[in-house]
Amino acid sequence: MGRKPKYEAVDYIDEILEWVANGRTLRSYCRQEGKPSWQTVYRWMDKDSVFADRFAESRDRGFDSLAQQCLDIAENGNPGDVARAKLRVWTTLQLLAKWDPRRYGEVRRLEHSGDQKQTVTVVTGVPQPDSVKLPPLPTKSGESKDADPAVKLGHPKDDKPT
Repeated sequence: MGRKPKYEAVDYIDEILEWVANGRTLRSYCRQEGKPSWQTVYRWMDKDSVFADRFAESRDRGFDSLAQQCLDIAENGNPGDVARAKLRVWTTLQLLAKWDPRRYGEVRRLEHSGDQKQTVTVVTGVPQPDSVKLPPLPTKSGESKDADPAVKLGHPKDDKPT
C-alpha cells in the first residue's frame, strides 16, 4: 500500500472556498478524485484561523446561494414535475433552517400583555420521577395517598393493574 499523498492547503483553499460559496458541500468537494479529505480540510481550519473565518464566510454565501436556487426552482420549475420541485425546495429550506437557524429558521415569539409581571420558565424534556413532587391522590376511603410518579406521568410501573 502506498502512502497517502501530502496535500498543501495553499493549493486548495481558494478552490474550496469558491466551491462552498456556490452552495455545494465540503464533502462533495472532497469526494472528487485527487482532493484532500474533509478531515484534512478541518485540520487546516484548526491550524489557520484566517482560513476558518474565510470558510465560515463562504459557507454563509453558500447558504444564500441555496436560498436563491430555491427561488429559481419555484419560479422556473417544470409544470409536469411540481412534486419533485416542491420536495427539492422543502428539503433545502429545512437544511438551511438547521444549518443557519438565525437567518433561515422560523421565528418564534412569545408576547405577553398586561400589568402583571410573570416569570416564565421553559423546561424541555420529560421530568424524572425523582424530581417531580406530585399532589397526593385521593383513595377510595377519601384519604390522601402519595402519588406514584411513574403512574401519574403515564409510565406504567408494570403490566398488573393496581
